[in-house]
Amino acid sequence: MNVPRLVRAPVPLPVGGGYDEALWGTLLKLSAAPVHDWTLIGGLIVLLHAVERNAEPLRFSTDLDVVVNARVVSGAVRGFVKTIESLG
Repeated sequence: MNVPRLVRAPVPLPVGGGYDEALWGTLLKLSAAPVHDWTLIGGLIVLLHAVERNAEPLRFSTDLDVVVNARVVSGAVRGFVKTIESLG
């Protein structure tokens, strides 16, 4: 599947200061996986938007929330589960 990408400079990921660096590592592994029928939601995407705009976030997310496109893509949830299981 050809996934559209924005052409722009990468957002520098925060380190230390209450951020859970393991979440970023997991997200990067997930984004490199062959399954693309998911979208990042929740506190981590809010944090990413805040960092991108040089805003100080009020709190830090401690989990990774995604939504899987189960209504349009047949087998999307099953494929996503297999992907995260393979990543450990």
